[in-house]
Amino acid sequence: MLAALLPLLPQAAAAQGQPAGAEASKGEPRKAPPGHHDVRSIRLLIPDGGRVEWSPRGDRIAYDKAGEDGLYDLYTADAQGEGETCVTCNVYELRKSHAFNPSWAPGGDWLIFQVQDVARRLDMGVMELTSPLRAAHSELWVVPPEGRRAWQITQQTQRGGSPVDPHFAYDGSRILWSERVAAQPEPWGDWVVRVAELTFKRGTPHLGKVKTYEPGRGLVLAYGFTPDDRGFLYGTGAFDRGLSLHRLVFEGKATSPVPADGGVTGEAAQPIPGREAWVIASELGLPRPDNWHKLPRRREVWLVGEGRRERLTYFNHPSSEQSLGEALIDDISWSPEGDRFLVHVVSTVGPGGEGPAGRSAGDESPLTVREGIWLVVMDPSYRR
Repeated sequence: MLAALLPLLPQAAAAQGQPAGAEASKGEPRKAPPGHHDVRSIRLLIPDGGRVEWSPRGDRIAYDKAGEDGLYDLYTADAQGEGETCVTCNVYELRKSHAFNPSWAPGGDWLIFQVQDVARRLDMGVMELTSPLRAAHSELWVVPPEGRRAWQITQQTQRGGSPVDPHFAYDGSRILWSERVAAQPEPWGDWVVRVAELTFKRGTPHLGKVKTYEPGRGLVLAYGFTPDDRGFLYGTGAFDRGLSLHRLVFEGKATSPVPADGGVTGEAAQPIPGREAWVIASELGLPRPDNWHKLPRRREVWLVGEGRRERLTYFNHPSSEQSLGEALIDDISWSPEGDRFLVHVVSTVGPGGEGPAGRSAGDESPLTVREGIWLVVMDPSYRR
C-alpha cells in the first residue's frame, strides 16, 4: 500500500521543508503550484490510518485503522509514526466491533473511544465512518494505552441514543460527546451534546453526573472543550453543505459564532494552541463532485480567525504537489507544541493507481477509496 502511495507524496522541495512553489529543475522557473506560505511540508505518516489524536505530551499519537476483516482497532505510535502497537486487538469484548475515534486523557494514561457493537450487520466502511452515521449503535469505552482490558462507560443505545466523538476536558475531570437522540428531521436526525464527570477509582473508570445541552435543532457535532474548559466548540447545520462553528459557554449556556470574521463552514474544527484561531475542514472553493465521482464530499483544511481566512492544504488541486485526486478531510489534531497537525484524509484512486483527475464522465472503471494520516508541518512561528 505504501509503495502505491509514494508517487502521490509531496515532491522533494516540500520534503526538504521548502514551501511549495520552488524553482523547477535545471534552473528554469515554473509556475508556482498552489500552497500556503506557512506550510513547510506535508507527508504521509500512517498509511491506512483513520481518526487520530496527539498525546498530551506530543510524543505519541493514537488512531484507528481497519484490519483484514474490515473492522477498526485502536493503535498508538510515536510522533514519527514508528513503533505501531495495537491497543484493542486482544480485547475479547471488541473482537466483532469497530473500535475507533480515540481521544487521550490529559495525563496520557487513558484513551476514550467509540465502539459499534453491530458493525458487521451495519457494514460500516470508510465513507460511513466519515459521516454522522458513525454514531449508529455506538457506545463509549475507555482503555489504557497498553490495552489489556477495556471498560464500557455509557449505555445510551438502551435509551435510544447513539454517542459519537468523545473528548476529554483539558483538566481531565469531564468528558463530552455528541449524541443522536431522534431519527427526525431527516437525513441526520436530532442531536444533543452531553457533558459528564469521569473518575478513575482503583484503575476502574466511573461515569458521574451527566448534563445535556441543546444548542440547536437537527445535527449538532461537538469538537471538544474550549482551552479554558468553560465551554465547548460545536458545529451545526447541514452536513452535506458544511456546519457553522460556534462556542457554547457553560455559565448561562450562551452561544456565539466562532470566529465571527471567518465565514467558513465545515467540520472537524480544532483550535490552534495558544491562539484565537482555528483550523476547519471545509468545502469552501471546491466544485461539487460530478455523478461519476466516488466521494460525496471534498474538503480541505482552512485556517480561520484573527482576521484571517486561508486555505492550508491542496489535496484536491490537480496542479498541487499535494494532489490526491479527490480528497476528504475527516479529522484534524494539532500537536501540543502548535507548529504541526495531523489530518485524516480519505481519497480515491483509479485502477492504475492514478487519481480521478482527468477522467471523463463516461469512464466507468472502478475507483478505490483509501485513507491515511498526513502530517502537516507549519512555520516555526506557529509554535506556542
